[in-house]
Parts: sequence; structure tokens; C-alpha cells
Amino acid sequence: MPIADEVVALRIGSREWRAWSSCTINAGITKACRSASLSVSAIDPERQGLIDLVPGIECQVLISGVPVITGWTSSDEISAKDGSKFSIGARSRTCDIVDCTVEHRTGVFGKAKVEEITAALCEAYNVPVDCDCDTGDPLPSFRAKRTEEVLAALGRLAQERGLLFTDDGNGRLHIATVNGDGPVVAHIERGKHYEELTRSRSDSERFSLYRCHGQTADELDATGGRRDAWVSRTRVKTFDSEKAAGKDACLRRAKWEACVRAGKSVKYGITVPGWRIDPSDASSPLWTPNTIAHLTDPVWKVDDDLLIADVTFSRSAGGGTRTTLQLGDPIGYMTKPPKATKRGKGGMTDWFGGTDFDGDVYGEGDEGGE
Repeated sequence: MPIADEVVALRIGSREWRAWSSCTINAGITKACRSASLSVSAIDPERQGLIDLVPGIECQVLISGVPVITGWTSSDEISAKDGSKFSIGARSRTCDIVDCTVEHRTGVFGKAKVEEITAALCEAYNVPVDCDCDTGDPLPSFRAKRTEEVLAALGRLAQERGLLFTDDGNGRLHIATVNGDGPVVAHIERGKHYEELTRSRSDSERFSLYRCHGQTADELDATGGRRDAWVSRTRVKTFDSEKAAGKDACLRRAKWEACVRAGKSVKYGITVPGWRIDPSDASSPLWTPNTIAHLTDPVWKVDDDLLIADVTFSRSAGGGTRTTLQLGDPIGYMTKPPKATKRGKGGMTDWFGGTDFDGDVYGEGDEGGE
């Protein structure tokens, strides 16, 4: 199958550099900051001169004219061997809220919505904010610590309201939710649509019982527990709620821990040709995080709608033009417990021998003890 020709450009002001011999561009729903590395080989610095680029310059990285990163050059490297190789890195404008601490007059907010707090904390670093979902009622109070990074403060908001923070190709921060029920953008089937498929499974972060302790003015010793019936031996994870929490809140937190840890215990890495869902069509959408792909593999017993959590575009002389996708169950990326769970349409799940999220996998059991 022919692959659509893609032009990668680094734009700084009115100038563009396009002759990159290799590149890697990454975006994911857990990072809130896109990044790229662009390289050009076989430069003769005596005859052609060095590329006059340094870290800290405002820039855009574009794929065939579409911005995929808007932000800053972040690093450069040059090496000399049979000529010279020059590499430059770029990061999204949102890198400053990932790296930098809170710069707000007080850091204290009362009766403010999540999007208002987010915009106020991002203002100092000139990061625009878009809200793509309902964030709920205003928070009674919120305090951002002056010693914590902006994204860390926003992470506490995310956990409380079931939200995630991610960026787009224009350097804007988005308040969103996991798109677990979104439309399937692609069907990926063994032997047809990918060049390489890997699966990694681990039980190191799964436990037989999750127990959360909390307290409120009315409940001084609240406890909530949730079981994962797949874990047959005794493995207990106990933690304290970060905020005031009664029994119901502790139960919700314990369920969230069980769901997320089980969801992330199985991950798939898929390498596909090209950078677009239809690699031969230059008008087809680029692969995008927080979308759904359906993976079918009878050999590995998976037939499920999976979340695209991470996307890496790459090009090199030896590897061609490829996209690497990281897929997982949407439940593993939820920032609050799901209201309901479902199995793959084909009735198969690859959850260490067929265990799925229904039935007694998360049965109430003993809420407090083993």
C-alpha cells in the first residue's frame, strides 16, 4: 500500500526548515505536553554553515501544513562524524505549566469552577485554556501551593472531578474527560493493519483488596474497600484519602484504584505504516490520542474497543514513516470510577485468562478487612 507523502516543517517566524532526515513527534493523554525531535544529517558546516537555531525560540512543528506542536525549541545537539548531524527538540507551550511552579497572587480560590481556576493558574505562563466538558459545580474552596508545579495543582483538581488535562497542536491546554464511549476511528486486525503488535502484562500494581481511610466532621473513622477477584492471593493496598471523605467517598476512591490499576495492567503497542488512519490518503485524519480503536486478535483473545493513550510519529532512513500507538482499556485512564463496564463486542477480553470488569470482579465483599 502506498503511503501518503508527509512534509515535516519547523516554523519559526516566517521561515520554515523542511529537510529533516529523521524525526519523532509524541503526544499523549497523560503528559499534557507534546514534544518533537528533528534531525538532519550530512551537513558540511564549513560549506553550508550551521543551522542557526538555539533552544528557547518560539516555534511550530507542522505535518503537511497542520500544526502538531506550538511552543518552543527546547534543546539542540550537534555531532561530527563524516560531516555533522544536527538535532533540535521542541515542546508544546504547555511545557511551562509542567515544569514551573504556581505564580498566582494568593493561590486561593473560593466558589470557582475548575476552568476558572485553571485559566488563572495558566495565565502567568501565557497558556490558553479550553474546556471541552462539563466540570461540575464551582468548588467551595481550592488552594494551589506556591511550591508545586502548575500541572501538579491541576492534577488534584482532575482527580477530584474526574478530568484530564491535555494539549493540542496549537499549544492550548484542554480540560477533557476520557473518551471511552467515543466512536471507533479505526479497526485494527491481526495480519491486516499493523506491522508489529506487542502486549505487556503485569500484576505488580494489582491487589486483592483496596482499602481507603478517611474522615469528616460526622464520620471520624470512615473506611471503604473494593476487591479485585482476579488476584487470588492476599495483596492489600491501604491508603488515606487526600481530603475529607466519608464512607461513600472512600468506597468510590477504592473502586477507582481497582479500576485504574486493572485497566493499566495490560497494554498494547502497535506499529502501523504512515501517520494517518488511512496511510494512503493525505486527507485522512492523523492518529490522535484520546480516541478509540477496535483491536481484534483471536490468537491473543482480544476483541475490544481500546483507548489510544499515546501516539508517536517517526521517520528515519532505515525505518520509514511509522506511527506507534499505545492502547489500553479506557478504564485504566479514567479519573473517576466508571458508572458501568462492558466487554468487547466479540465477547473476548484479554484480562489474564478472560477476567473482565463485570460480575464479581469488583464485588463489594468485605469493605474493610481481608
